[in-house]
Amino acid sequence: MITGKIIWLTGASSGIGRALLVKLLRAGNQVIASARSADAFTDIKAEFPHLLTPLACDVGNAESMAAAKAELHAITDSLDMVILNAGCCEYVDLPVFEPKLFERVFATNFQGVVNCLAIALPLLRANTHSNAQANTRSRAQVVAVSSLSTLLPFPRAEAYGASKAALDYFIATLRIDLKAANIDVTLVQPGFVATPLTAKNDFPMPGLIASGRAADEIIWASEKRKKLHRFPRRLAWPLLVLRSLGPVWERWLAPALIRKPPSLY
Repeated sequence: MITGKIIWLTGASSGIGRALLVKLLRAGNQVIASARSADAFTDIKAEFPHLLTPLACDVGNAESMAAAKAELHAITDSLDMVILNAGCCEYVDLPVFEPKLFERVFATNFQGVVNCLAIALPLLRANTHSNAQANTRSRAQVVAVSSLSTLLPFPRAEAYGASKAALDYFIATLRIDLKAANIDVTLVQPGFVATPLTAKNDFPMPGLIASGRAADEIIWASEKRKKLHRFPRRLAWPLLVLRSLGPVWERWLAPALIRKPPSLY
């Protein structure tokens, strides 16, 4: 169980983030919870007044993150863990192709992670230095939430999938570079999770799981210090098999998923 830790959690206002926040607080962790507005935490702050510290910020906005840096460093001088969960999704509907859409998605899903780590790494290193002789469970940790969508190219997911694929590569290289600092790095790749974000999807979502189940999986992977955790298995394994059959997916299966509005095609 993860307990007694100082944790910074982004994207904590709804969905997976909200479920993570509740579970981490109930386990006795000090959680610094971020969303665009601190009002998102009014109800839960009343329940956990001494464990929850709201930190309002927009992870993709440089000015907002500059203010968040000063506030975070005023809240604590070290972190045990940062969970980089903030994310967004917008789909590409050809023939309309909007570069600004890509900018918005990458600003949150990729640059937002970079922005948060620029703030968090000094605090994680401070924890590592103060626990230099501690065991593995006491080492600082970075946890990043990606997506199973990076396993295969999906129609309309050019922006979302590319941003998460960039995140995967970034986290994999970060793990190598942070090894000498004794900071563990965990990447989790959820499938479809029932959240306000996925509620907007107008297509079937196989293997859909509840946000509480997703939070349990992320906490388990973090506790076990997993390098990579994909879930749910009933979706991850078929996608891995399909990835090994690349031409079959690209030539026959993926095209069958493309929406074809008569007015456009």
